[in-house]
Amino acid sequence: ELTLRQRFSPRRFFGGLGPHPGAHHTRTRNVYILPTRQGLGFLVVLGVMLVGAINYVNSMAFAFTFLLASVGITSIVHTWRNLQRLTIRVRAPQPVFAGQTPMLTVIIDNPGPPHPALELALNRHEPPLRITAPAGQTHCQLELPPGPRGRHSVPSFEVSTRYPLGLFRAWTIVHAEDHYLIWPEPLPHAPEPPGDSGHQEAGREAAAGRDDFAGLRDWRPGDALYHVHWKAAARQPGLLVKEFRGEQSEEVLVDWFALPERDPETRLSGLCRQILTAQARNQRYALRLPDTTIPAGQGMTHRQRCLDALALWHADPR
Repeated sequence: ELTLRQRFSPRRFFGGLGPHPGAHHTRTRNVYILPTRQGLGFLVVLGVMLVGAINYVNSMAFAFTFLLASVGITSIVHTWRNLQRLTIRVRAPQPVFAGQTPMLTVIIDNPGPPHPALELALNRHEPPLRITAPAGQTHCQLELPPGPRGRHSVPSFEVSTRYPLGLFRAWTIVHAEDHYLIWPEPLPHAPEPPGDSGHQEAGREAAAGRDDFAGLRDWRPGDALYHVHWKAAARQPGLLVKEFRGEQSEEVLVDWFALPERDPETRLSGLCRQILTAQARNQRYALRLPDTTIPAGQGMTHRQRCLDALALWHADPR
C-alpha cells in the first residue's frame, strides 16, 4: 500500500508508479487527469459567463452556463474512463545494428467496448502514435531512438487520451523491466577472416559434388537444427547431423587480434562484417575476442550468438 506522501508525490503524479514486473493494468491509482489548454480556456469562459449571469440576473444565462458546466464535468468522466480497464504489455525489440531503429511492440488487451483516440508517445516532444483499441487485442509498434552498441533498457512511455472533447487529458505511464541489444554497425569493408587450409582443401574437393549427401556426424554447438537427423535421434541417444558436400566449406576464424584497427569499436564493426560475410557464404566460423571464444558453427542461431557477444563485449559490467 502507498503511504500518504507517496500518494500525493509530484514525482508519482508525473512519472507513474515506476518499474514493475508483468503487465501494466490501468486502474484508478495509475491513471491521472488534468485540464488541457482548451480546458483551461473553457473554465475561464464559464467563469465570465457566470459573472455576467449574476450581474444581469439573467435566468437564460444561468441555464446556459450550468449546461456547459455539466458538459465539462461529463467529459471528465468520459476522458478518465477511456483509459480504464486496459492491460498493456511490452515486447522488447529484436536486436538491430547500430544506426538502425529498434521497434518496441506494445500489446493492448481490451476486455470491454472500444477505446478511441488513444495516444502512445515516448515523450511529449515527438508526435504520438494515435490508435483506437477495439475489443480484444491490439498490436502496435513504437520507434525507439537509435543507440550505440550494447544492452539497453526498454524506456518508459505514456498512453494518453483527450477523448471526447479535448478539454481534459488523462494519461498513464508504462514502465517495463526488459532489455534489448544493439549490435555493432558493420564496416562497409573488412579484411577476409583467416581460414583453415585443411578445410579449404576439403571445400575444393567438395565443390564438384555440390549438395550431395556426404554422411552423418555428431552434432556440434552452432549446427543448424534443420540438418539434424531426427529419425536417427529417435533410435539412439545423441544427435546426428547430415552433411552435404556443398556445405563442407572452409572454416574461418573471426579473430579480434587479426584486425589492424586499434579503436575497439572499429574492430568490433570489422568483426561484425566478417561474421555477416561468413554467414552469407555458408561457412563455418568461430569467434575469438580477448576474453571470449565461441566455437565454430553455422546457422542463424550461431550468427546471433556471435553478434550478441560483440554487442555485450565490455558493455555490460555485470
